[in-house]
Amino acid sequence: MLFRSVKSTDALLTFIGLMINRNLSDHEETVVEIVLDAIGNSGDCRAAEALSNIILDVGNSMKLNIISAMGNLGCEDYLDELIKMLDDKDGNVRKAAAFAMGQSRNEKCLSYLASVVMGDKFLDFIGASLMSIVSIGGSLALYSIYLFLSIVDAAVMELTVRCLGSLY
Repeated sequence: MLFRSVKSTDALLTFIGLMINRNLSDHEETVVEIVLDAIGNSGDCRAAEALSNIILDVGNSMKLNIISAMGNLGCEDYLDELIKMLDDKDGNVRKAAAFAMGQSRNEKCLSYLASVVMGDKFLDFIGASLMSIVSIGGSLALYSIYLFLSIVDAAVMELTVRCLGSLY
């Protein structure tokens, strides 16, 4: 892959660091999105720390791209940041964090995602969390989804049944 070398990842992170605090044109923002995608696909877990450091200094649009890159990295190093993002005031950021946790396929995320399903009011966020639980997979995920069937809320039950259907 083009961006798998250490030098490439370092160069991409340097580029992001230079671009992040600027007022970007649409063209420059598109380039940054592509670079973040490349960082996410690099599999280089060193990038997780750098992404965690810059996520606090950006607007929500760029934050969504960084969260996606973190999910694509598949590292545990950024899970604390994603957990914090589950409580963000912006629903799109919360939903992106839930999806990124699913992309990570890390069972440590299951309890956080389950707490969203049990305690949140926004169905799109609950749906994203349920799909992430399915993405993580395993017997613990299946058991979590089974427990959600006991929730009285009809909409959450419907989302849960749809997620169970996607397992087959």
